[in-house]
This record gives sequence, structure tokens and C-alpha cells, in this order.
Amino acid sequence: MDKSDQHRQALMEHYRAPKGQGEVNSEESVSGVNPLCGDRISLHAAIDGGRIHNIQFQSRACSICVASASIMTTLCENQSVENFNGLFQMLHRAFEQGSVATDEEMLTVITATTIKSRQKCALLAWEALSEFVKQTQELAD
Repeated sequence: MDKSDQHRQALMEHYRAPKGQGEVNSEESVSGVNPLCGDRISLHAAIDGGRIHNIQFQSRACSICVASASIMTTLCENQSVENFNGLFQMLHRAFEQGSVATDEEMLTVITATTIKSRQKCALLAWEALSEFVKQTQELAD
């Protein structure tokens, strides 16, 4: 099995058994929609001491969106806001540069398996968590 097949397999494992998927019934959640394909995601987390905890998402979305949300949950749980922002920027840069080389193997799984027309699907959960972080920080200020 080559690296590309391994990346696709890892993505499908996250789609079939997503980490962090669950009920999101908090008024303090954010939602994201991809109007191009109809993906919808709602997300909630807790931020305590500058660290992100208890990331939960609920979605009606394609396999790439769900798998990317699961990978994000796995990578970002108990991470600092700064680390999340760094991972998010790394993912953006990889897509912008058409590159799959990153220091984080799971980000490589996302970028290596996502064609250009599906990048918005892969970024939807990340954008929602970024918005949640911004809103939470604004309320704290």
C-alpha cells in the first residue's frame, strides 16, 4: 500500500468513526455552511486557561468534511489556542501552495486526499473552530 492509499484509508477511518461527533445543544456554538455542496456543521468547545477542550461537532456533511472535523478534534483537543492557530495556518498554507508537506502527518492526510474543488469541505470545521475561538476571546476581553 503506497502513501496515497494510506492517506485515503486514514481519511475514511475518520469518516466512518469520527472523533468528537456528538450532540451540540449549546447556545455557545458556532455553525458553518458550505453553500457549494450543502455541508453543514455546528461546533462547540470549551476554552480554559488558553487551552481548547471538549470539542464536539454535529454535521450533515460529506466524507471529507466529517473526516477533517474528526482529525481537527483529535489534533486540537487539549491544545493551546496558539497551537490551534498554527495548525490552521499550516493547513491553509498547504492548500494555497498546492503542497502536502507539513510537520503534522494528519494534516498531510487532509491535504493529500483533498482535490482543489473540495478544499472548502476540508476547511469548514477548522473555520468554525477558529470563529468559536475568536468569539470566546472577544467575550473574555
